[in-house]
Amino acid sequence: MTLDDRQASSEAAAEADSLENLRARIDALDSQIAHLLQERATVSLRVGQTKGGGDTAPPEPKNAKGSVKFWLKDGQLAKYEYKVSGTITFNGEDRDIERTTSVEIKDVGKTKVEVPEGAKKKLT
Repeated sequence: MTLDDRQASSEAAAEADSLENLRARIDALDSQIAHLLQERATVSLRVGQTKGGGDTAPPEPKNAKGSVKFWLKDGQLAKYEYKVSGTITFNGEDRDIERTTSVEIKDVGKTKVEVPEGAKKKLT
């Protein structure tokens, strides 16, 4: 084995180790995101539900779950979309609910604010 071969082997091992650490971090984040999405789905599906009379809280959604997608453009977040679904009970009937929310981010840094002269004077 030549010196170049050993150096390449060492670099490959370091890269593999770095990628494994990255994979482990992504797995940990994936678990946290899945938990947050389930909470988000539960809360989101409750929106619009009212109390069933008296002081009782609306029923908890069943089988609440969610997913999320991210789109990047030039290394920046350009769009995200999340979907939530579950079953809610309304008037004694189970109803399957599915909701998709998309958010597009654009024109970042292009907003211009014009401050009126009166406001400028009060700020100085």
